[in-house]
Amino acid sequence: MNKYTLTLAFCLFLLSVLELSRGCGVNERYTDCVNPCNTCRLIGVHCSIICESGCDCIEGHRKNQYGICIPERSCTRSEGQ
Repeated sequence: MNKYTLTLAFCLFLLSVLELSRGCGVNERYTDCVNPCNTCRLIGVHCSIICESGCDCIEGHRKNQYGICIPERSCTRSEGQ
């Protein structure tokens, strides 16, 4: 492969990744299997991951009562901690 083919392949890959993650919010990433327990309210609860694609909080973050991904240390007692 020449360098132009590799550059084109890389650009296409990058565009596809950006397209998939475009709809995710701050501190979120696009994933094939969303974790429904990734909330402040459910800290310490073990549940099954749903293999349904969508946006999920990045590591160390959980959804607050408004569905916004915040650092886990910012979860309040009323939300489960």
